[in-house]
Amino acid sequence: MKSMREGAVALVLALVVIAGQSPWYRAEANDDATPGLTLSPSQGLSVRENSTATFTVRLNSEPRGNVRVSIAPPSNGDVKVPSSPLDFTPSNWRVAQRVTIEAVNDHDAISEQTTIDLSATGSGYNDVRASLALRVEDDDSPGLSVSARRVTIEEGSSGSFTVRLAAEPTATVTVNIAQPSNASIRISPEQLTFRPSHWDRSRVVDIHTVADDDFSDENAIIVLGSTGGDHEGYSESVSVTVIDKGGILPPPDLSVIASVSSITLNEGESGRFEVKLSSSPTANVRVNLILPDQSDVTLTSSVLIFTPLNWATEQVVEFSVGEDEDFVDDSVRIDLIASGGGYDDRSDRNATVEIVVIDNDSYGSALILSTGVLVLNEGESGTFTVRLSARPGAEVNVALSQPPNPDIRIDSDENTLGNQNSLIFTSRDWNRPQTVRVMTYHDNDAVDERAAISLQASGGGYTRITEELSISVIDDDPPAALVLYPSPDITVLEGGRGIFTIKLATQPSEEVTLTLIQPTNIDIRVDTDPTQEGFQNKLVFLRSNWNRVQAVIVSAADDGDSADNRTRVSIVAEGAEEYSGLKVEPTVISVESSHSSAWPVQSAIPAIAPPSAQDMTTVRLRCKSDIGPCDILLDCTAEDGTIYRGPMDAIPSMATRVLNTRDIVEIVGGDWSGKGRLFCSLRSEEGVSGQIWTRSGDAVLVNNTRSLRSASVTDFLGRTYQRVDIESIPSPRDSDLSNIRIRCEGVDDCTDVVFECYEDDGTLHSAELGFIGRTHTVHLQTQELSSMIAHDWQGMTLACEVRSDHPFSVQVLTRTGGGGALVNNSATVSYPPDKYESR
Repeated sequence: MKSMREGAVALVLALVVIAGQSPWYRAEANDDATPGLTLSPSQGLSVRENSTATFTVRLNSEPRGNVRVSIAPPSNGDVKVPSSPLDFTPSNWRVAQRVTIEAVNDHDAISEQTTIDLSATGSGYNDVRASLALRVEDDDSPGLSVSARRVTIEEGSSGSFTVRLAAEPTATVTVNIAQPSNASIRISPEQLTFRPSHWDRSRVVDIHTVADDDFSDENAIIVLGSTGGDHEGYSESVSVTVIDKGGILPPPDLSVIASVSSITLNEGESGRFEVKLSSSPTANVRVNLILPDQSDVTLTSSVLIFTPLNWATEQVVEFSVGEDEDFVDDSVRIDLIASGGGYDDRSDRNATVEIVVIDNDSYGSALILSTGVLVLNEGESGTFTVRLSARPGAEVNVALSQPPNPDIRIDSDENTLGNQNSLIFTSRDWNRPQTVRVMTYHDNDAVDERAAISLQASGGGYTRITEELSISVIDDDPPAALVLYPSPDITVLEGGRGIFTIKLATQPSEEVTLTLIQPTNIDIRVDTDPTQEGFQNKLVFLRSNWNRVQAVIVSAADDGDSADNRTRVSIVAEGAEEYSGLKVEPTVISVESSHSSAWPVQSAIPAIAPPSAQDMTTVRLRCKSDIGPCDILLDCTAEDGTIYRGPMDAIPSMATRVLNTRDIVEIVGGDWSGKGRLFCSLRSEEGVSGQIWTRSGDAVLVNNTRSLRSASVTDFLGRTYQRVDIESIPSPRDSDLSNIRIRCEGVDDCTDVVFECYEDDGTLHSAELGFIGRTHTVHLQTQELSSMIAHDWQGMTLACEVRSDHPFSVQVLTRTGGGGALVNNSATVSYPPDKYESR
């Protein structure tokens, strides 16, 4: 038969005009005057193989005389219809006549669809026709059939069994036969092929055994699996027992032997097992198969009879599992009780087979989550809850998968050591939400991350129920950037070379390549690798060395004139998505060899108040050269990073020059009001010292020059960091108001500034200040420090260790309560280039 989509049933009744013939009409016409045939059921008919079905036929309108309706058999020869026609008269035309059809068995496992055609003749009904759609439900099932499920062979001998298909396939089927794990048992062939033309032909599988030196019987399982056609994924197995020739058989016992002790099936499926006796009986033995009351398992036979001749031959027990309306897996025990032939009163020798039934009903979306998406900031944690949608039939276990991303972890039980990943629900607490905590950890990149948690339920009718929670982590690392030092200007002496360094601000997601484009000014060249011939222009950063500073050599030719030259170097990044397309353009300034921008730093003046401040500032600069005057360049930076620079008139040998803030504005060419205080480096080729004094609003004059510079410290774990100790910090409740100024020094940003503060009794209070940009200054009032460490101290009982990953300096200024004086409680500053740390 030609296959038709399951469930598609239609009644085909149409008005057809055939050339040269009278028209015939739709059978269901409502007009009683129109000749037609009425079929019932009109929507079509379904019949199962090896079964019959009926439908009825009557006329739509009274005929003028007798009408005969003939029934044509379908083109499918598997359906039989009555050969006798139906006769209607003017007196019985309204009476429906019954038609019985029969569907005979075929060899395939395919349900088929066809039509039954009816045609009328006589008394105005000539050429009236009707059709009834018919679906034949096949009763065959695809699968494998073996001649024996258990084969017993004497050691060193051979045996066999046969294999065929259970139903005609739709295409060629291949049966693969796995060699047993026991090496002394071999099978051949390992593959069989069944074509639709000889699907029912049994094929032989030979079993060969090898003698060994032990006295033990051996067992093996031969597994067969099918592929192709409509037999994809079907399997069967044969159990092989090898009787050892050298062993001593135990004395015969009298017991019932079942091939399995337990079988697991899905609800609605069928199964089978084999039964035999252990020893020859003296007479016939009756084995009763007993099921519990109200069981969903149905046996095809409840009694087995064994004789002294067939006691060792396995008899097949077939059973089916019915559908129920609950959501609970079931377990049914079949007891096999023997009687007769010497097997009476042997209850300890009876057998039991357990049928485990997996329920196929489910609750739909049975796991109820409080949210489907959890958004967290990096380093934070959050929670979601899980509960069941309905009361389970037994305990339900919900397994949660840990995300593969190591920066995201889950814990389903915070009261148990370690991260747990399962939840248990019972019939008592199924609707109580249980909490799962999701924890995120910091990484080195600046990329937001995504992950998913899968939840898989099992037991209690919830088997195979799943849910998924999406996690979105917002990264808290700074965005991708290129960090240069010095920046933004690079000064090089004409005829000489200079160096600037570059690194990545964050760990990249993959390799990053920087390309340096040579300046348009041919007198200035950049080179990333002076060991190679020519000017190289590539730098590569890996995920493993992203924070390692790489150097670039800048060379400036002597052009013979006295003018400074300025040009830009373009640096373009490619590679990692977050860095791709980033571009920086530092300015290279080539100056004459005598230019002051290249002079070394001899001293520094911190915290110069702007002219708009109420405090009056005086800067004293002294030339320490005893052989000639000192030329000085003020190289200054405001707290917001703005650069101010300018040369002074020469100071005579061993003389001192006094400057106020207006003098400094004139020298550096700008007013830094509104940009914080000014930090000035004193550049000179001679020895120079600097000192700053500040007069407060109440005319108290104090020296606030000194700043504490960090020192490198290595702890007992081998970790190295920069540290400054601040002693006797006044309480924020005192009348003295203190201000702590922290300035990041050196070539790198201070990315991890930490306060660890101790009271006089040794109590620790700590907090993170976080990020300070290179050459930038952060102000911290004692009230802010108190909030950071969550502690309010009394008097001057607090001392703090300030730590960072890169060099920094600290200055503490206190405005006294009595006179309003600004006091330095952390003062001429002077240091040669090799003792910069004395600053």
